[in-house]
Amino acid sequence: MVSTSASQPSQNTVWFSSFPNGRFSNSVFQYWFATYLQKQSAHQLIIGSPQRSSNELPWSMFDLPDHHQKINALPAGQVITKTMLADDRSSPPSSDVKKIDDFFQVNPGSVLAVDGFFQYDTGLMLRDSAYFSVFNEYLAPCENSKTSFQKIIWQYQQQINQLFKDKYLAAIHVRRGDYLRESDDIFFTLDLDQVVAQLKAFLVRDHIQDPVIYVATDDPDFCQQYFADKGLSINMSRNLFNAETRNDVSDLMLDIAVLASSQLLVASNSSLSLLAALMNQRARMFWRQNKEAQLVSFDPWNTPILYGISNN
Repeated sequence: MVSTSASQPSQNTVWFSSFPNGRFSNSVFQYWFATYLQKQSAHQLIIGSPQRSSNELPWSMFDLPDHHQKINALPAGQVITKTMLADDRSSPPSSDVKKIDDFFQVNPGSVLAVDGFFQYDTGLMLRDSAYFSVFNEYLAPCENSKTSFQKIIWQYQQQINQLFKDKYLAAIHVRRGDYLRESDDIFFTLDLDQVVAQLKAFLVRDHIQDPVIYVATDDPDFCQQYFADKGLSINMSRNLFNAETRNDVSDLMLDIAVLASSQLLVASNSSLSLLAALMNQRARMFWRQNKEAQLVSFDPWNTPILYGISNN
């Protein structure tokens, strides 16, 4: 992009100025919407905060271009309007595209800085064929991938499937960390006593012998001790394979890959759990807590992404 001159009208620019907003899995949903928007419109897109490097996550996983050049090329003194989108998760993604288009009808050639998590009820995302197509094309793990994220998850899945090819794989996402510090009803942790009781009953009922139980967590020491006290042996990213070459990024990708490869996925109240569940084509059972703090089955492609209950 070059600076706008008097003879060259300004281009409509949508700037995801807070990207990435939240943790990595949040940025996946933001990237998802941005890619959908790019396919639905001719607006220029800038994806990234000027305070963040394009060499780090999540840019490197989505192979996004360096956003600083486009930011620096914006005309000096140009008014930038900021807006929050995807506040109403019961509205489809196309409603936010319309809001953007309506803005440029009134303010052509300007810059609209958008913010939001872009996490809609997943049934709405599924029913929008163009939105679902973006998921399949850029996010779903596959051999002929278009993004580094897809390729890495797919490669891990091949290793996981080979390692546990004769085993029943149950994966549990236990998010603690920041959730233990939050008081908002949206941020609540799994009732692990209930998870263990229900898991043991299920394994007995279905006569599943010697299952593999994998725990994806931000608190591995706690989980190692907790599950050991319950008589369960678990696997985690730090002891699965190639432990000597692991790092925070590879651990995160491995966690997502295992959750997306399991036959039973127990989700936490986290977008990472939902992302993995959407990617999982193998599982026949998905569990999470409902508003009454009961561990129930859910359909990943027909569910709210965030749901608040009391943690007390």
